[in-house]
Order: sequence, then structure tokens, then C-alpha cells
Amino acid sequence: MNGVSLFPRQMRFVQDERRFPGYVGGIGSGKSFAGGVKALARFDKPGLGGVFAPSYPMLRDATQRTLIGLLELTGIAYEQHKGENRIRIPASGHEILFRSLDNPDSVRGPNLDWGWIDEASLVSKEASNVVNGRVRVGDNPQVWKTFTPKGRNWCWEEYERDATGNESDPLHPLYRVKTTENPELPDDFAYSLGYTGRFAEQELGGEFVAFEGVVYPMFNRTRHVQVRETPDWATALAVDVGTRNPTAIL
Repeated sequence: MNGVSLFPRQMRFVQDERRFPGYVGGIGSGKSFAGGVKALARFDKPGLGGVFAPSYPMLRDATQRTLIGLLELTGIAYEQHKGENRIRIPASGHEILFRSLDNPDSVRGPNLDWGWIDEASLVSKEASNVVNGRVRVGDNPQVWKTFTPKGRNWCWEEYERDATGNESDPLHPLYRVKTTENPELPDDFAYSLGYTGRFAEQELGGEFVAFEGVVYPMFNRTRHVQVRETPDWATALAVDVGTRNPTAIL
């Protein structure tokens, strides 16, 4: 694409045609840029796409700004209809809707060819499911999600716990990118932030980490969850009432 430079992992993400590709990365790893370039690849023919973010300020100040910047960088002519929060590409008739996901019910109307959820780890699972259900027309209906991990929430469940956690998954391929992989950043950018430990693994390494206090960080589902026959076991009920931490009933 003229005027756009992608490093190899970004390129593979942009070219991926599977149903729900995800791009998880650290701060400055090029998540929104890659998500926007993937949208641009759809603009050469008629269609309707949706760009989504957790809140309207994030949509306006980051995601929408990134996409408009890419349109101008590549010289693609566009018409912006601010009142409708919509962009139209005159050459092809393609249209893009921009919507906030703080109220998932507000996006139940349109039938979309594609959808992009930016900062997906900050939206609810319900909101993600609503977008998934709206993308169902066209030659290759696809929803891609770009995000930095926020603990082991639904993004972890969808892309790592219940999938391969890498680029090979048939339905939820995951492209994990470290902050240091982005050649556009200064060499010392990641180091200058001073992040350490699990926080650095999450914010710079794009890793789904379990923080202390709520769950055990060493927990591994494959190793620690096993099926056992227990017909003669007694049953005991235990309740640990939480104040600052969640209540647990076992």
C-alpha cells in the first residue's frame, strides 16, 4: 500500500483472512496502526465497515484519528460526515461507521462487512459479541481486535485459554508484538518507561499476566486442572468473604 510501511508481524496480521484475528501488543507496538491499515485494505470496493472503541473520547482522539491519518498518508480521497460519525470513500462507495461500545445496544442495527475493535481489552465481552454478530455480510466478514492485555479477562479466554495463543489458530489467530519490535520507536523507549516485573510483561511484552492478590500468577490450566473420579468423596462447602478482594465459594 503506497506510503505505508509495515514490519513482518504487522504485515501477516493485515493479510490474515480468518474470522477473528487479534493483535495484542505492548505500548507503542503499532496496534492501532495495523488495525487501520487492515481497514484500508477493504476500501477498494463497496461495503460497510465499523470501527469501534471503548468510549467516544478514545474513538475520537485515537482510533478515528489514526484511520484518517492513514487515509491522508495514502492519498485516498474521503468524505467525512461528522454529524453521523461516518466516512465515505467516493471512489468505491465504501462507508465506515465509527461507534463507541460503552453502550453495546447502540450498535445492534447495521449489517457489516467487517469490524475493528480497538483497545478491545477495555470493552465488555457482551460488546464484543454484539459486534461479532453484526459482521455477517460480504465476501469475507471479519472482526479484528487490537489491544494491550488487561490481566486475564475475556480477551485472554478467547485468544489464549480457549485457543492456541499464537498465529496458527484457525479461528482466533493471535499476533503478539512487543514494544521493542516497532522500528519506528526510539531504541530506548521501552527502557525509559522504567516498567518492571509482571507489569512490564503486560504493558511492554503484550503478555496476559495474572497479578498478585486476586489469582495465583503461577496457575496453569493445563497442568493444574485435571479430571478425577470422586464417587466416594465427601462434600464440603467453604466460603471466604472478601472485602477488597472477591468473595470465593468452594
